[in-house]
Amino acid sequence: MSDVSARRIGRALLLALAWALLAAAAPAGDEDRARQTKAYDLFEKGQRQFEDEHFDAAARYFQDAWELYEDPAYLFNIGMAFEKAQRWSLTVEHYQRFLDRYPDSPNRSEVERRLEAARASLAATQARIRVMATPDGTVAKVVAGGTGTCASPCELTVEPGPVTIELTAGDARKVVSKSLGAAESWRIEEALPVDAAAVRPPGGGPDRTGSLIAWGVGGAGLVTGVVFGVLAQGDYDDGKALADRSPLDGADYDALAGHRSDLERDSLVADIGFGTAVVGAVVGLVLWFTADGDAAPAPAPAGSTGGGATWAF
Repeated sequence: MSDVSARRIGRALLLALAWALLAAAAPAGDEDRARQTKAYDLFEKGQRQFEDEHFDAAARYFQDAWELYEDPAYLFNIGMAFEKAQRWSLTVEHYQRFLDRYPDSPNRSEVERRLEAARASLAATQARIRVMATPDGTVAKVVAGGTGTCASPCELTVEPGPVTIELTAGDARKVVSKSLGAAESWRIEEALPVDAAAVRPPGGGPDRTGSLIAWGVGGAGLVTGVVFGVLAQGDYDDGKALADRSPLDGADYDALAGHRSDLERDSLVADIGFGTAVVGAVVGLVLWFTADGDAAPAPAPAGSTGGGATWAF
């Protein structure tokens, strides 16, 4: 049997699995039939593209069918088309979506097997970008060819193919691009012409110590208010119980006066505690939003006025 024939038989078996998913779907009501019919037409067009090995075009047809009518067969076929196109991150995304959306599918084990293989392929073929831009803290963002953001020095991973990285530090901005092969490494050493003081190195940040102290004091005040509030309530309850007794003798009046004194003292302490809690919370918030950065900026290289990206393989 020729390789071409074997590939066609393999694709036919995969499409048979998709047809089984489609046949297992619940029948649509009258109001959905028009959309289902149109979606099914797109699905068939996608199948023809798939059989002709136009996998990206097939994925687009299957995606259009899914957006029109959410049938499990369409979602499965999107993942399968991306798998054949070796676009592994999209394969993983759509197979995982299928499992999340249809956890009780009779084809779950088959999709799980394909998802595991796609994840392994993704890990093996991803290109790695080592960002060593200066000053430290320069933000590197993938703006084409993938997704991801990090602060230099750092590492990004993307699928093979053309990729564009945007570097920003303060008001300075530079864009570098490269076409990466499977498992290829790209080292970006770019010096941005920016005042180092305008960029905060990773790990640096506003000093939040004042906020934490204020909130700690406020928390202690809250605990104090609650404890003495409970004590004050106990003083009140004891005094009321004694006052309700009749007649009262001299000792009872002395005890009642003692309860009243304790109630006044404990209520005062509780009020001070709750007041401290409120003040601490407010002061902490004010300090949080007005804190200045305390990280020492990394100095820019002497005489640096920028330069081209250096690529190391």
